[in-house]
Amino acid sequence: MSEAVFQTTGLGLTYPDGTRALSDVDFHIKPGEVVSVIGRSGAGKSTLLRCLNGLLVPTDGSVKFRGKEVHSSPEHARTVRRDVGMIFQSFGLVPRVSVLNNVLIGRAGQVGLWRGLIYHWTDAEKQLALRCLTRVEILDQWHKRPRELSGGQQQRVAIARALCQQPAVLLADEPVSALDPATARVVLDHAVRICREDGIAMIANLHSVSLAKEYGDRIVAFKAGRVHFEGLPAELTDDVLREIYGEHYADF
Repeated sequence: MSEAVFQTTGLGLTYPDGTRALSDVDFHIKPGEVVSVIGRSGAGKSTLLRCLNGLLVPTDGSVKFRGKEVHSSPEHARTVRRDVGMIFQSFGLVPRVSVLNNVLIGRAGQVGLWRGLIYHWTDAEKQLALRCLTRVEILDQWHKRPRELSGGQQQRVAIARALCQQPAVLLADEPVSALDPATARVVLDHAVRICREDGIAMIANLHSVSLAKEYGDRIVAFKAGRVHFEGLPAELTDDVLREIYGEHYADF
């Protein structure tokens, strides 16, 4: 097996108020693999992603990025932030600047804080950003502001921004839950295709089980902060889904 991009062992997290968010989570993702993460709200999906990218420090167990503890040193923590792209449900775009500058913000971790803050980019960086927009088929919107775009277009800009980082892994936290089903598939088609083409690992928290099964190479299902199921999409049976979501389970 190729070395895991991320590997957790016995991962646990308890919030200061005593809430146990994760318990004994063993998780891995290989280069180029697409993993769909499912589970009810509050099951621990978003907490997992925040532990992986270093925003949260586990209270138990370990999180390794390319074989090294995420928080082993400030330098390695910066490497994780630089090499891990994020896509959010709310898009996370800067409303006052152009689509092109929003994509270029993905380079801030590589070029330094001050150059990123004043939007000072080289011609090579601008060309990279334009290529990223081309790959998600939204190049013709490069000069517009985010508010001029539809929700699906804004999420494609967010994907282009993450790609501009040239990441090793892409973490997507409910990236299509605010979109209609047809637009959701367009967005996931672009993200998954590019990850497969470039060998980028992708972990996607998804509300829709049908989308999780359609796009994931592997499914990881959380229940009450623990991994309840891990396997191939075809192995995720209705009986398992009822265990995760309850007797009245229905996909959304």
